[in-house]
Amino acid sequence: MESIYKVKFEIAAGKDIFFVGTEEHVINEVCEYFEPDRISWKEEDKKVTIFTEDEDGLEDVYEVGIIMELSTPTIHPTAKIGDGVDIGAGGIIGDAYVGVANPQNASTTVGVEVVIGNGCDFGGGSYLGAASTMGAGSSIDADTHCRPALTLGSEACVWGQSWLGARVTIGAHAELGDHKLIPKVGKVQVGYDATVGEGVTLTQGAGDAVTIGQGAKVSSWLPESGTFGAGVVVEPEANIGFSVTTGRGTTISIGAFIGTDSLIGMEAVIGMEAVIGEGSVVGNLAVIGEKAIIGKKAIIGISAEIGIGAEIGENAIIGTGAKVAPGTKVPAGTVIPAGIKAETV
Repeated sequence: MESIYKVKFEIAAGKDIFFVGTEEHVINEVCEYFEPDRISWKEEDKKVTIFTEDEDGLEDVYEVGIIMELSTPTIHPTAKIGDGVDIGAGGIIGDAYVGVANPQNASTTVGVEVVIGNGCDFGGGSYLGAASTMGAGSSIDADTHCRPALTLGSEACVWGQSWLGARVTIGAHAELGDHKLIPKVGKVQVGYDATVGEGVTLTQGAGDAVTIGQGAKVSSWLPESGTFGAGVVVEPEANIGFSVTTGRGTTISIGAFIGTDSLIGMEAVIGMEAVIGEGSVVGNLAVIGEKAIIGKKAIIGISAEIGIGAEIGENAIIGTGAKVAPGTKVPAGTVIPAGIKAETV
């Protein structure tokens, strides 16, 4: 059996990142994360060194990781562990259910250095990556794949067939997927380094995955947390504020920002780096152009189009099917009637 290692890098003051697995697995993960020119693994020195080259080909040390030893897993005496469950070294399993519900007898894996709290339920046929944590009372349904370093808050729930990337954070009481709609079909995909806040609900319909992109942040503020409909796509580095609701099929593009208490309708498109102000409403099928700015409590009507770089003032109303040309500035409180094309206001 191959040895299992845990390697720690201090990437900023007080901020560590860990990679856990076999030597080959750790090296692959480190290369994916840091993209070095060369990597040196010296087990005798307990160090992994990352090198980069400058434009003249001169090599320099970029990061140094520390190889740490792992212990055997600790399992609570009353924990319920299903048949054939693979639990990695260094883990802590509380009074929980792990791989018990497994009607398909599929492989169930709990990675090394995983912590599963009391009252948790980890479904059969699922994979929980190394260094992940399930808070007390949280659950991960069957046939779900979670990459390393997942943090799942207390009482949070991830329904079946979802996919969560590495270093994802899911807040307490959040719900990903909706068993009430399509049983056992969560189909929620959360990219690397994304954050889903407390109490947020991501739902789905048949064949319509909800996708949260790499580094995106979906915030919330209990008890009025946000809800995301079927087929919603939140692209990388987008930021969704507290208590935002989006209809099915909507796309929130790279770097976009959606302010607190906003309502985004069905099949709307929010362009790259666009800003939607707090309390605004964007209607069904509306299109908000790249880098457009929508002021607080503005209303964008159904099928309206806001051009690239346009600015819509606070409390403005853009009627159904209206079009605002790129770069146009619409003053606060302005009303543009349905079907009108606005180039200068």
